[in-house]
Amino acid sequence: MRRRNFSFAATIIGLIVMLAMLAACAPAAPADSGADQAASADESEAAAAADEGGPKYGGILKFGQAQASTVINPWGGRLHGATEWNILHQIYEGLLYWDSGYNNNPSLAESWEAVSDTEYIFNLRKGVLFHNGEEMTSEDVVYSFEHAMDESISAYAGWLSPVASVEATDDYTVKVTLKEPYSPFLDVIGRPAVLVMPAGTFEKEPFEYIGTGPFKLKEFEPGVKTELVRNEDYWEEGVPYLDGISMSYLLDDAARAANLSSDAVDFIMMVPGASWESLTQQEYKLFTGDTGIFFMFTFNVGREPFNDPNVLKALQHLVDRQVMCDVYTAGRCNRFFAGDPQPPTSQYYTGIEYFKEPDIEKAREYLAQSNYPDGFEVDLNFYGAASDEGQIAEILQISAAELGIKFNLLATDHAVWVEKVYKGEFTAALQGLYASSPDDIFYGIMHPEGVSHGFAPNFDIPEYNALVEEARRVTDPDHRRELYTEALTIGYEAGWPLIYLFTYDDRMGMHPDVMDYQVDGLGTVRFLKYVWLDR
Repeated sequence: MRRRNFSFAATIIGLIVMLAMLAACAPAAPADSGADQAASADESEAAAAADEGGPKYGGILKFGQAQASTVINPWGGRLHGATEWNILHQIYEGLLYWDSGYNNNPSLAESWEAVSDTEYIFNLRKGVLFHNGEEMTSEDVVYSFEHAMDESISAYAGWLSPVASVEATDDYTVKVTLKEPYSPFLDVIGRPAVLVMPAGTFEKEPFEYIGTGPFKLKEFEPGVKTELVRNEDYWEEGVPYLDGISMSYLLDDAARAANLSSDAVDFIMMVPGASWESLTQQEYKLFTGDTGIFFMFTFNVGREPFNDPNVLKALQHLVDRQVMCDVYTAGRCNRFFAGDPQPPTSQYYTGIEYFKEPDIEKAREYLAQSNYPDGFEVDLNFYGAASDEGQIAEILQISAAELGIKFNLLATDHAVWVEKVYKGEFTAALQGLYASSPDDIFYGIMHPEGVSHGFAPNFDIPEYNALVEEARRVTDPDHRRELYTEALTIGYEAGWPLIYLFTYDDRMGMHPDVMDYQVDGLGTVRFLKYVWLDR
C-alpha cells in the first residue's frame, strides 16, 4: 500500500484532542445498548423550533479559529488539535459520538451491542450517503478501521491496538472482536478514533476529503482559510441550517476578540480572559462548558534536573493554581488539582490529595533534599508569545525564582511546538490537554506504549505500568479504582512529571444572532449543523 506523508500541526489548547486524555467524567463500563443512550435528533430540532421565530436556513458563518491549521488529516498524524478537529467534525463522522456529558450516542451506527467482553456488534444506518453520492456500507467502515489501526499513518493505532479483527457480516452490520477485554473500547469509538470514509479513499490521487458529515470541504488554504458548504444530502433530517462556514485564523488573542466586537467574524474560539467583560457589556454571547480541558506543566524525567523526584515534588508544592486561573480564564476555572486529575464525581476517583494550596516552605524542603538545593536554570517551552499561556509561564517563573530556580521562557512556533511535544524533545513545557477517561491519563500519557507518551517522556516505572495495563482489562469500577489508586501512589512517590493546574470552561464568543450553538464535551466545535443565523 502506498504511504502518504502528512505534516501535522495542532495547538497547545487543542492538544486536546483527541489524544488524549484525562479528567472529565469517565463513562460507565461498555455493556449498554446504543439505543438506550440515543440522543434524539428530533429533540434537538424541537428545541431549535422553540426559539422565537424558529430556525432559519441560509447564511455563511464566519468562524475565527484560535490557531492555524496547516493540514487536514483524518487519521490524526501525530495529533489532532482542536483547530483541525473543528474542520474534521463537519466533514467526517464516526460510528458513535460523545455528547457534552461524555455519553456515547448513535451516529453512523444507529445501535450497538456488547455481545461479550471481547465482541461488539454495530448496526449501521441505512441510506447514509458520502459526499460523492455513494451509500455508506459496512465495507467502508471496515476499511476505515483498518487505516485507523495502521501505525504508519494513524495517531490512534495505539487506542485500537486491542482490536483483533473487524468484519462486515452484511452490508449494514459490523463485528469487532478484541484480543482481550478492553474497558475503554466504546469511549475510543465515541471520540471518534475512527472517522468513516469510502473504501479506497487512501489509494486515490489526489486525496479527496469525502465523508458523511453535514458540510463538504470546498477549499482549504493551509494556514489561511477553510471554506465548507452545506451537504444537501445529509442523513439527519432538517439540518444543517447554514449554507456554509468560512474559517479564518486569528492567532493573536486581542485581535481575535477585536474581530468579534467589530463583527468581522460571527464566532471565535478561546475568548481571552482579558476580553470577557468588555464582550459581555457589548451583549455578545459568551458560551462556557466543562470540556475536560486542563493546563499542566510537564517535565522530561530523562533530563536533568527532572530525573530527581525531589525536584518534581518541590515544584508540585510551589505552583499557585488560583493566580494562574485568574490570569488565564478571569477566574472561570472548574476544578483545581490536588493530586488525582480525575473529577471527584468520577467512579474511578481515588481521593488522593497532596497539594491543595501552594506551600513554599514544603517546596524548599523537597528542593533541599534534592541534588539541586541551590536551584538550577532550565528552558520552559510554551506556545504563542502574545498569549495568556505566556502569562501563566511567567507566574511560575516568578514563583520559582524564590527557590533559586530560573526558568527561561521560550515562546515556540506552532508547528515546531507539536513536533517537540510528540518527540519528547523538551525539558519543561506548559501544555493544554484534553482528557476524558482514566485510561487517557493513566495509560495514554503515562505508559510507555500510550498514544500520548510524548507528554511525559521517559516516565517508565514497571510496577506502575503493570497496574494500568491490568486496569484496561477490568470492567468492575471498584477494582479499576483500586488499581488506579495504587498506580498513582507509586507514580507520585517516584516523581510525577506532570503538574496539573486546573480545568477550565470552553470559551466561545459569538454574535447575538448566532443561534442554537451546543457545547461539545471534547473542547471542539462539533455541532455546527444545529447552528442558524437569525438574520
